[in-house]
Formats: sequence, structure tokens, C-alpha cells
Amino acid sequence: MRDSIRTLRSALVLLPVLILLGACTDRALVSANELRLGKSVADEVVEIPLQPMLELDYLSRESVLNMRKKLVDERNSLLARPYNPESVIFSQIVSGKPWWGIIGCSVYGQGQRSIEGLSEESRFLLNPYLLVGVSSWSNEIWDLDKIQRNPKVLLQPDFPYCWQPSILRYYPARSALQVAYEVSSYNQALTKFKNYLKPGEVVDRFNLVAYNARDFGFNYLYVPVEECKNIENAEKVSAPVQIVQFIHCGGSSGYNGGCNNMSPLQKEINEFYVKALPATVKVKLWRSHPGNISRDPDCTVFIELR
Repeated sequence: MRDSIRTLRSALVLLPVLILLGACTDRALVSANELRLGKSVADEVVEIPLQPMLELDYLSRESVLNMRKKLVDERNSLLARPYNPESVIFSQIVSGKPWWGIIGCSVYGQGQRSIEGLSEESRFLLNPYLLVGVSSWSNEIWDLDKIQRNPKVLLQPDFPYCWQPSILRYYPARSALQVAYEVSSYNQALTKFKNYLKPGEVVDRFNLVAYNARDFGFNYLYVPVEECKNIENAEKVSAPVQIVQFIHCGGSSGYNGGCNNMSPLQKEINEFYVKALPATVKVKLWRSHPGNISRDPDCTVFIELR
């Protein structure tokens, strides 16, 4: 069960994925959205406020994307042209449907309680400048029997559902951005709630969420593990990875009628290990296929796990 929930960020129905990839291979490499990056722009540091999770259940697709567009426009100095959410990524959001909830995916798993809590996808969807984020493997680590005897524990403001970003900074002239996650603080919170954990649970793995990069025209990524710190990738990747993540209404939640969520699972970026803290993940992004991994990236994301 736990392994199935760890793939919740992907719809488990493969046919729509195959149809999408087959029909949109060329379109996937085209985005009208573009950031103002490079030596021609001002040498400055741009702080991006991070948005907390929100409830998206039953909202229309238009309402959700309008929220996203508003957040992008608040930092329009970073834009090379006006922003519109890329349809190949967001057009399959279904209005009036629920979304995986953070309580559901972290505690209850698949089924009718999967939508409980704030919408976990809002961590990325409503932080559009977070080009590449991480999703910790913190699902189903909790002893459900103990939780059900004291369900109010889930409402405590410091209950550790998942790693959350604490810093997002852009360095436009350097074509780089910095993201930080306070993993040590998360681990301390796990200790506080250890009586509700399953025995021996450790959260030391994560996957990358990169559809925001794709939305801004960065279609390929590569993580040079040798240039990272205290990080391993379960897949021995040696070539650029095309980002094909998108949002749709799928059946991975087990909720009757399905939920909006991210798809598909990309094994090349699905299982990274944290060997020790602090750790750093370097992600190279390219707009088009670079030919090889040695080509200078169009943008670099530095993710700090502290």
C-alpha cells in the first residue's frame, strides 16, 4: 500500500499519458512563457514569497489557473512576455473535482479519505516560480490506529506532513535560483510526534516536481549527482530528462470519480536519497535538448536541504 501511495504524484492510468505523449510530442517543446534571465538583465536578487497550501477542492479550472496567473504577475519583472498557463500542462484539470489532500496522502492513503486536508498539489501549483521543487517520501509513515484514537493531532499547526520550502530566491543575471527546505526542523517535528509513527520510519527520499519549469519553457533537466552534496539517485541517469509532468484528473487517489493530481511518474527523477544533512541538489534546465549534459544550462536550480 505504501509503495502505491508514494506514486501518488502520478496518475496510475497509463492510457491518457500515452495518448498525451503521442499527440503532443512537438507541442511539449513549445511554451509561450519565458523568464527574463541572463547577462542582459540587472544583477539583483529577487525574493519570491512562498505561498502556503490552500484548499482547491471543487473549484473550477479557471479559478485555479487565475490564482496561478495572479501570483506570476505579482513578479512580472521576471517575465520576458505576458504569462498564460501552458495548456499542455493544465488543460486536463477538471472543474468541480476534488484534489488529493495533504492529510489524505500523508496519513489515510487511497480511498474516500484521500481528499482530506489542504490540497497537496497547491505546494507547487500556487508557487509557480518554484521551477523545480521536491516532494518528500513522507506518505503513510503514520500508525493509522493511533491517529484514529486521537485525530485532533492532525490539526496541530506543527504536524509534519511533508517537507516545505522556506526560501525561494532568483538571481536573474546568473540564470539561477535558490530553494531551501528545512529538513532538520521537519525531522525534529517527527521526533515530537514519534508516538504516532510506524516503527523505524525515516524520511530520506524524495522526487522532483518540475512542471513549473516546463510551464516556463524549460523542457529538459539533469541532476549531476557528482556536483551535488550528500545526494544519490536510484536511477543512474546519464542523459537529459524530458519533463513531461502535467495535471489531470486521475484515479490514483482511489476516490470515487477521481481527483486532480500530477502525472506521470518519471522514474529518472522519482527516487533521490539524502545520505546526510545538509544536502544540495543541483538541477540543470534547458529549453531544448542540449545534445549532451556538458552544455551550459539555460537555468540552474540549487535546492538546499538543511
